[in-house]
Amino acid sequence: MIKTISTSLLLCLLAACQSSPVATDYDTSTDFSHYRYYQLTPSKADENALMQKRLQAAIEKHISLTGLQKSQQQQDHTLLVSPLLRSQQRTQEPNSRGGIGLGSGGGGSFFGVSLSVPLSSETLVNDVSISVTLLDAQTSKVVWQGNYAFTVDADDPAAADEMVDKAVTDILASYPPKPSD
Repeated sequence: MIKTISTSLLLCLLAACQSSPVATDYDTSTDFSHYRYYQLTPSKADENALMQKRLQAAIEKHISLTGLQKSQQQQDHTLLVSPLLRSQQRTQEPNSRGGIGLGSGGGGSFFGVSLSVPLSSETLVNDVSISVTLLDAQTSKVVWQGNYAFTVDADDPAAADEMVDKAVTDILASYPPKPSD
């Protein structure tokens, strides 16, 4: 029994220490060292125009850290940066609940009644998924992609700004891919 509890606690601890929620994939036959310029393509349509605006601003702010420069002319860019944002609003149940319990026992028999009451109201949240896809401009083939998903309070624009910025920073930190030895 103690071994089972210890194993369960260890698995919970490992789950809590998970690494970044960024997932990346890339074409292993691509030589990323020759890419110097990029062109940002318009975001694919999503009904959340403000989140789209945050995403494009964050990409413009952070992509230079990858070593890419914005193309000044149509012919000199080598990568097309295609951002995609999906968001969906939903109500979230409160995480905290209070309870009142009554019980009696004696002689080996027990009787109990419990009432659980939410301590706060439901909140409206956005489930957001961001994908940044890099395409070779000459072949139009996908060479690299990074994804990040998060949930943010729908009534907190400052938190949305911060989360989108963090998502883009974390996604682009994985570009260019590090060669495996």
